[in-house]
Amino acid sequence: MATFGSRIIGMISFVILDRLNQPRSEFWIPELVVSKEFRNLGIGKLLVEKCEIIAKSQKCYRIRLESRCDRTSAHSFYAKIGFRQVALAFEKRLDLKRTLEFDSKKAA
Repeated sequence: MATFGSRIIGMISFVILDRLNQPRSEFWIPELVVSKEFRNLGIGKLLVEKCEIIAKSQKCYRIRLESRCDRTSAHSFYAKIGFRQVALAFEKRLDLKRTLEFDSKKAA
């Protein structure tokens, strides 16, 4: 987390994942956020560098993150700090209400 006085201006989260197809774990960054007025000051880079230290200490084979297709400035930032695009991500949104209704009928 990055702060300015008592204000949180940046944060990053991570998960260390075991992979079935790799002998070592993967370091995944699901969120990296820096307040708009504090962007381009190196805060995001520092947060990612801290994650790199943790990932290396845990002997992870890579750091992975995802970014929405329309976030081109974020893509430029990631490329600038050494990331490269290696995949496409796919998602399927789930209707939780419908799932819960099905489960309740099943339980009855």
